Parts: sequence; C-alpha cells; structure tokens
Amino acid sequence: VQTAWENATKKTQGGVDTGAIATETATEEFKREFTVTAVEAGVDTPTITATLENTPIPTLTPTETPAPTETSAPTEVPVKEYPRVSSLENFRDCYVPSEELFNGDYCRYLQSLIPEVSLWFKEHEGVRRTDWEVKPVTGGEDFDLLIFNTPTSPPHFEVTGSTPFHREVTFGHTTVGDILYILYPVFYLHEGNVHPVIYATRIYDENRINRINQTYMEQNQTTTIMGPDYWGRDPLVGRTWQQQGKAVMDEKMNSFMEEDLSALDGLVLLTEIARTDTLK
Repeated sequence: VQTAWENATKKTQGGVDTGAIATETATEEFKREFTVTAVEAGVDTPTITATLENTPIPTLTPTETPAPTETSAPTEVPVKEYPRVSSLENFRDCYVPSEELFNGDYCRYLQSLIPEVSLWFKEHEGVRRTDWEVKPVTGGEDFDLLIFNTPTSPPHFEVTGSTPFHREVTFGHTTVGDILYILYPVFYLHEGNVHPVIYATRIYDENRINRINQTYMEQNQTTTIMGPDYWGRDPLVGRTWQQQGKAVMDEKMNSFMEEDLSALDGLVLLTEIARTDTLK
C-alpha cells in the first residue's frame, strides 16, 4: 500500500497541483496501481475491493513557504546644510546655534566635507611634515594649553599643506547670551582618515577680531587648545566637559598628546589664536 501510494504521489508533488486535484489524481492512481499489484500477487478481487474500501487515503497538504520577514533599514539622520564660509573675515555669514554644536547637526555637516578635505590632504602629501609633536604647556596640575611644536620657530608650518591638519575649510560663529564666538573647524589627518574638531574662541570687540584674523591666517599656522581650567569657566565649551566628564576628557587629551589625532573627533574645544599679550 505504501509503495503504491508513493508511486502515485510522485507524479503530482513536483507539479503545481498540490491541492485537492493532486489528492484526487493520486487517489485514482493509487487504486489502479494497487489493484494491478494485488492481482499480480495472486489476491482475489473481493479482497482487493475490501482493502481499497478500508485503506485510508492520505490527503496532500500544500507546503506553505513562510513570507520573508521585512527588516527596516536604519533611518539616516539628514545632514543640515550651513553656509560655506571660506574666508575667516566673513565668519558672520554662517551662524550656528550653540545647541547644534552639541546635538550633532554641525558635526554631521563637517563630516559631509571630509571627502573634499581628504583630496586636499592627498594633493599635499608630498610636502607634509612629520617632525612635529603635540606639546602641553603647563602652569599647574593640568595643562594650560596644547600647541603643535616643531623644530622651527612660528609659524610652525610655513608651507601650505605641510600640516597634519587643515583649518581653512569653513568658518562660522555662535553666541551664548551676549558672548560672541568665532568657530574654527579643524580637520585632522590620522592614519589616512580625517577627523573634524570644532574650535571656538571668545570675541570681545572688533579690534580683537581683526587681530585674531590676521594672526590666525598670516602669523600662526598652528592651533592651540586651552586647558580644562578654561573650559570649566566657559559657558559654551564647558558643555563639552559636562557631556564627556573629566575622566573621559583626560583620556582623550592624553591620547591626543600621544599623537592620536582622532581622539578629539567631533568635540567643541576652546582655542586661543595668539599670545594673550598681543591681544590686549
């Protein structure tokens, strides 16, 4: 019985008729093959009839393929565009609300510029200097500021493109209360990858703006980072300290001083462009 049934169903399971039609076809085929087999074996007709009437015929059940589970693609956060300001003296053409310096909006915009900045580094690969170090200037328990130090006197990087960072990509400004800050995004190159850092410095009057612009663009091709004592007292950059925590910031700063230029990626830091005695 089993052999006859299997022979019958083989003729229908491979096709499209796997429902009621398949069952009916298989049943008729089963009866015919079972009868022939029984006769050949010497079984009489009454026995065949009784056997057929009392043998349950299996019902073919169509195999259902489970529908694929749909997986939602991760939602990409849209990049907010900001005015591109290539000249520091026009920094007022781009205003960045202070909140957008910390919620990722401005950082995502800077990251969208990385392909262009990477090409800049590639174009100046032949003149890039390697004889530099990140030097802490200390006046207490923590460093007062960090500078890029080279064997030559300032400006430390006389040749365009010789720096391990690119500063002249875009500029802007923000405010906290009545305090105005110039924003200096700096793109660091580390092991072939580019990492943006957002520097800010307070502006008190127009005369200071002019001096800072001249010093940053013409006299000092390095970037200084003010130490924790200054961050804590600053209403803008103090938020970086609060968000990260002192232990994390200490670790990141130590990594940066050990020449891991990716350590400050995306952070908002306080900078001073020149010696304070030249800005009085």
